[in-house]
Amino acid sequence: MLLSIPLAGVIATGGSVVYSDAAMRRLRAAGLVYLQAGLATLKRRVAAAPPRGIACEPGDSFDSIFAERSELYRQQADVRIVVDGLDVEQVVQRIVDALDT
Repeated sequence: MLLSIPLAGVIATGGSVVYSDAAMRRLRAAGLVYLQAGLATLKRRVAAAPPRGIACEPGDSFDSIFAERSELYRQQADVRIVVDGLDVEQVVQRIVDALDT
């Protein structure tokens, strides 16, 4: 098994949590599964959500933030699951499969 502790819960973080070393250490201690959505998928999801800001530097574009954060999450993750085109049940099954190997 990849992770040595039982799965106890799910924490859905904000995208900018990856910039916090302390937060990432705590998340990695429990095992970090990165649900990787593509740029088009995330743009659709953000457009459908209630209006809110995205933490970024002035002049950053959604595309540049996506590229930067995606790479950081890839580097930190114990497991990476590509979720584009999957429904909730399929995503859950892929997580279970990945953690059960």
